[in-house]
Amino acid sequence: MKTFIDRLFKDFQKYKNLTKRINEYTTVSTVTRSILGAMFIALIIIAIPVIIVINMFIYTKLTFVLSIILVLLVMTWVQLYFYFYYVLLKNYHEEIRAINTRIPQYVEFAFVNIFIVMIAIIVFVIIF
Repeated sequence: MKTFIDRLFKDFQKYKNLTKRINEYTTVSTVTRSILGAMFIALIIIAIPVIIVINMFIYTKLTFVLSIILVLLVMTWVQLYFYFYYVLLKNYHEEIRAINTRIPQYVEFAFVNIFIVMIAIIVFVIIF
């Protein structure tokens, strides 16, 4: 257990150092463009499956399964968002291409998805 906590602490230190290095090169305008672009691209990719699942809610026996699928689609949207955010940042700043952005991408994705899962569990307990 001690080694797991040590490894987690080291990975968090790597995350902090990488985000500091990334923040040195970015500006408010490029971050804003990256955020809006990543949201738009991820929304376009995930829109059709979400619309299909929402239209399937007319089948009342599948409501719980479809709700779980919607939560998984939201989690997929978050992963796509962070992926495209860092891709767009790398396109705007050539200096960031040399930095490994996978660790910040996965850490931020994990934080957001933990929050989404907690909200989904609360909603599922209340509704179902």
